[in-house]
Amino acid sequence: MSEITLDLKKSKDVLEGSRKLTREGDLKSDGKYDTRAVEASYLAGANEKRVRELEAEVSILKEFKLKDSSKVELGAIVKTEKPNKNYFILNVGAGKTIEFENESYQILSTLSPLGSQILGFEIGISEVMIREKEVEISIIEIY
Repeated sequence: MSEITLDLKKSKDVLEGSRKLTREGDLKSDGKYDTRAVEASYLAGANEKRVRELEAEVSILKEFKLKDSSKVELGAIVKTEKPNKNYFILNVGAGKTIEFENESYQILSTLSPLGSQILGFEIGISEVMIREKEVEISIIEIY
């Protein structure tokens, strides 16, 4: 979860900076087409939305409970034969990497092309389409 919490910290810092700019910055208009104050306000709003999204992701991950499964499903941890190609199947934090029991797992969304294809797979070798090529994926553990 460290990558997500680091993103959250950075986003909070950016949010505070953009809020400070809108409150204290020298955004006095230099003419009728000067939109710095409006743009700073939009930036603060977008940053606040991103912070809320990341806080929700962190909350979901903190409360998440693993369950035993023989098939790839939402919430499964999937270990493959290839080093550094282990996945945590979630719909939050997609693309991020988390540490679990001293191993790294990439969060894979069920909405992604690969994530949607491996749902229901069991331990063994299966084929998936990646960038219009058929590729074998060898799943060695699911939990």
